[in-house]
Amino acid sequence: MTETVAEVTLDHRARGLLEQPVVAHLATLNKSGSPRVEPVWFVLEGDRVVITTDYKTVKAANIRRDPRVGLSAISPKYPLDHVAMRGRVVETREDDDLIFLDALSHRYTGAPYPRRRWSRRQVYVIELDWIRVSIAHDHDA
Repeated sequence: MTETVAEVTLDHRARGLLEQPVVAHLATLNKSGSPRVEPVWFVLEGDRVVITTDYKTVKAANIRRDPRVGLSAISPKYPLDHVAMRGRVVETREDDDLIFLDALSHRYTGAPYPRRRWSRRQVYVIELDWIRVSIAHDHDA
């Protein structure tokens, strides 16, 4: 059986929430097949979700082994408003100069990321192939 995967387009409701600096929960698959869920900062690039982590983290190892991921984002103002997503990492970029991390930190904190030592920083671009949007409120910036 072959699974058909189609890239999804984020509608205005999902985009309204995801363009806010909300924390997402990223699910990756451990070597054993069990899920690992961690909070992550992210930004949208078109209809793709972009995150970053150090090369030595468990989530990075999980992504290298199996690029399939799940994400969810919940409105801090309206906790029943949320977006659930599945996709796969389709691109990896190096960020040893922390340019992406600092931009992401500015989005969430208004300042550069305070920790400056990393072994090898990487950025992961996630192409979504499934999304569920449950939003009743306006989240446009």
